[in-house]
Amino acid sequence: KHFEDHAKRFSEKEIQRWRGAMKLVGNLAGYVFKEGSVEDDMIKLVLKKVLAQVRNTPEKVGEYTVGLKSRVKDLLKLVDLKASSGVQILGLYGMGGIG
Repeated sequence: KHFEDHAKRFSEKEIQRWRGAMKLVGNLAGYVFKEGSVEDDMIKLVLKKVLAQVRNTPEKVGEYTVGLKSRVKDLLKLVDLKASSGVQILGLYGMGGIG
């Protein structure tokens, strides 16, 4: 109903773009935290999936990693797991193998 209300005010091209975006998002996989579920179980499930991926990633550290220790220290300050009780998201961006 709400979509149809908005559709009256926009072009068909724009509506098709929205439909495509909603279809794309609707097909994304994720985890559903159902009411009554135990939060710890969900955290363990996600952690297990992440660790399975991380463990399959080869570790290769360059021979001359100038300034790496200070950058890791800065990153760990930003992602202070002990101080935060909220949700944190860390994204790593860049070409594989260079960062």
